[in-house]
Amino acid sequence: MIKTLSPSSYNYELRCFLIGKPQNQIQIFRILEERLQNTTDLDLKVTYLMRFKKYLERIQIHNVLRIKKTFKNIIENLEQQWQSLDDIKSYIECVIDYYKTII
Repeated sequence: MIKTLSPSSYNYELRCFLIGKPQNQIQIFRILEERLQNTTDLDLKVTYLMRFKKYLERIQIHNVLRIKKTFKNIIENLEQQWQSLDDIKSYIECVIDYYKTII
């Protein structure tokens, strides 16, 4: 559903959700952490994550330790995803180079 929202609609929904209960903040992080398990739309997911982080800097953060822990997990997951993409890219480049030599 979030992919269908315009940037301003996403910002509105995010602000409304964050202004609610304090546990919503950690819940958003957990949702993002779960969604970052694969590389599908990774750039879009990272954009959402950065927007969420920007809003957290402006509001009073509840459960700071839990959010930091979850954010650390997200960063580690992103590093793995980017490494995976880089490995795939390298493999594809090697295959292309090989086919160039045989053609």
